[in-house]
Parts: sequence; structure tokens; C-alpha cells
Amino acid sequence: MKRKISDAVKAGILIGAVIYCAVMSGSVAQAVAAAVERCIYTLVPALYAMLILSTLLVRSGAAAFIGRIADKPARLLFGMSGEELTALAAGAFTGYLTGAKMLCAMNAEGRLDRVRGGLLCGVCFGAGPAFISFCAASRLYRSEAVSGLILFSTVSADIVLALMLSTFLRRKKNTGGSRPPVMISSEMLMECTVSAGTSMAEVCFITAAFAIVSQLFIACGAAGLIGSLLKPAAPLSSASANELVMPFFDVTAVSVLPAGDYTLLPLICGYISFGGICVLAQLAAVCRGRFSVLPAVFMRTAAGVLSYVICRTASPYFLRNETVSTAAIKVSTHREVSPVPSVMLMIMTFMLLCSCSGIITKKGRH
Repeated sequence: MKRKISDAVKAGILIGAVIYCAVMSGSVAQAVAAAVERCIYTLVPALYAMLILSTLLVRSGAAAFIGRIADKPARLLFGMSGEELTALAAGAFTGYLTGAKMLCAMNAEGRLDRVRGGLLCGVCFGAGPAFISFCAASRLYRSEAVSGLILFSTVSADIVLALMLSTFLRRKKNTGGSRPPVMISSEMLMECTVSAGTSMAEVCFITAAFAIVSQLFIACGAAGLIGSLLKPAAPLSSASANELVMPFFDVTAVSVLPAGDYTLLPLICGYISFGGICVLAQLAAVCRGRFSVLPAVFMRTAAGVLSYVICRTASPYFLRNETVSTAAIKVSTHREVSPVPSVMLMIMTFMLLCSCSGIITKKGRH
């Protein structure tokens, strides 16, 4: 009976989506066109080169070689191997999914087990300076200081989570495995280029699909309701409720927020660190069952809140030479932000990681 109800609900959702796309074809077409434009002018320039290099870094064996050098400090600070620290750095500075791709390659070659990889996916995850510059800083603020602030806020949140995760990583030792020699060839370069192109196409198609989901939420009024709940996070902003909620589904939509609105910066940092539902779905697709993405969802939510708080705290120092509109952030930083919600969220995330680690371990045994 439960299965029939579940099947009926799923079928109903799909039929409803077909009807919506047929009836509201104009709105759907506009949403897809806007998403494709963001892909062409934002995602491809920001991510494609990094996808090629990160894939080449793993396949050539260079990541493992660098890992040997960084092995001792990595284990001391984060409880990671040097190669895992390389994936953390790649995830933070080269763009979304590159860290996960490196972890999947390590798993395929027997150097990373399923449980450990699932935990690491939550921290080896970041937008990277290219995406931040193309998508947010240059389009909305045209400021290098803003780029530095967003990068600092997102990377700092990842480091805090990595330090929290170190307890679990030290408890769960890496499986090790053989480390290949560093080899680079023209054939390997071509394979990595084709692989990156395929990944880039998947990212763009999923982004376009989630643009339809965002439009559906806007049409039914759900986006406005969620956006009104987010409004206290940027009380002085002129952004509408719909504009505030769109990056929750697709992080590239931060580029359509009101330009020059510095009161939105902490929220933008939070969205970029969280990654959006679209990127998390892509993460699940990249892992393809190798790792559980449940811990990553919890950690990215915590990272979003941490980035928001870090940005509001650091804004006066990064933006002291910017326009007068930054004064709104300076005033509200000390008046409204309390560390208590962040601390509570970190504690809850720590508890959830304990639970998830136990669940994943049991599944791995079965």
C-alpha cells in the first residue's frame, strides 16, 4: 500500500510538471534562457579550465605526489592524508565539484574508503576565486575587495568544518593503497579535456533544469514565502522575496541580485558557501553511489551560516576603502549578529556527523 501511494505521488509530481511546462511555456523558456546565459557567461569561463586541471592533477599522479610532501602537517592539523588535503585545497580554490571528483578518483584507485570519502565531500567543496569573481564580485560590485571578502568567508568556513571533522578522520584511518608515479602525456591531456567537457555539459544542463524548478516555486508563491523568511538576513536590502530565494536553488542566480547592494554581501557569502540545491544534486551525480552525500548536506548548511557570520564580522576590515553604502554593514555587524546561533548550529552539525558516521559505517558493513 505504501509503495502504491509513493508511486502515485511521484507520478502526480511528474504529471504536474508536464502540465506546468505546457501551460506556462513562455515563463519556462525565459527561465531556461536565463540559466543558459549564466552558464555561457559565468560557469564555463569560471569552471572549465579548473575542471581540466583538477582531473589532470589526479590522473597524472601529481596530487598523490604533492600529498606526500604535505602528509605530516595535514595529519597534524586535520587528521587527513596529504592527498586528501590537496583535494580540500582544490575544492576551495578551483571550484565546485573538483574536490569531489578528486575524492572519487582516489576511491576508484583504492586509496579512499566510502565512509571517509562521504565525510570529506562536505569540506572539499567551494566556489573558487574564478567563480566568485565572474558570478558575484565583478557583476554586482566590480570590486577586488569584495572578491577577497567572499573568498575569505567561504574558505574560513571550510577550515572551521575541517577542524571539526578532524575528530572523525583521526578515528577512521585511511585505507592507503599504492601511489602512482607522476605521468603526463598528450593522450592524457585529451582525455582530461573531454572528461571536463562532459562534466561541464552536465553542470549546465542541470543548472537549466533547476531554473525551471525555481520558476515553478515562484509561480506557486512558495519562493515568495521562503524569501520573506530570509528577509531578516538582509533587512536593509531592496531585493524582492523571489530574488532572495532563487540562489537557494541555483547559486549562479546570485548574479541577478540588485547590483551594488552591500547589505546583501553576507547572504551572498552564505549562498556561495552552501552551493545551492542544484550544486548539491550535481555532487550526488558526481559521487554516483560511491559516497553518501547526506553528511555533505548537513555540513554545507553549517558552512553557509558560518560564512554569513564571518562575512558580517570581517566586512569592516575588507571594505573600509569601499563606497559609503558599506556603512550599513558596519553598523548592523555589531548590533544584530550573535555568535550563539552559529555555535548551536556547529554543535548540531557535530552531533549529526556522529549519527551519520555510524549509519554509513553500518551500511558499509552490510
